[in-house]
Amino acid sequence: SVRDLEEILEFLQEKLGEVEVHLVGHGFGGVVLMEALLRHQLWGQVAPGLPSNLHLPKLQSICLIGTPSSTGILRSESCKLLKEATKVAGRARAVEYFWHQHLNSGVSTLAEAYMTSSWQPWNHWVMRGWEMRREEVAQQYLLATRGVPFLSARGERDFVTNRCMEAWQGVGDAFA
Repeated sequence: SVRDLEEILEFLQEKLGEVEVHLVGHGFGGVVLMEALLRHQLWGQVAPGLPSNLHLPKLQSICLIGTPSSTGILRSESCKLLKEATKVAGRARAVEYFWHQHLNSGVSTLAEAYMTSSWQPWNHWVMRGWEMRREEVAQQYLLATRGVPFLSARGERDFVTNRCMEAWQGVGDAFA
């Protein structure tokens, strides 16, 4: 949650003496990070020359890895990829094929755990309806972060597709 993130950051500064942080959000951790930054203004509305939230370490950079900007688009893209897997591998092996294609990291126990799951992309959505639009990112990023460096990355065959991450391009728009 946003509050959990804030408590962790406070702990880093107050107990461990960390005065600067580089934040990395992976998957839905990146969703929480962007929600905290842009909508909850974790560092406050910080304009150049004004102090930010003093009980938090100074934000130095943000990196998102496979972080969707919309759970609706992620659901849609996942369903599309699962349909493609069904065409290739058949109904009985579609889920195994999907996980092998999109999450096989080479660690056999993790891959086996995913391949034996009964996952269906239209079930079990933790954050139904969450979305951040490119325009919102463009409008809020500089004020919320003072324009720290930003990187958004995904794996070549990640099921968090480019379409799922389109809104993060709003960071570049903010600097234009």
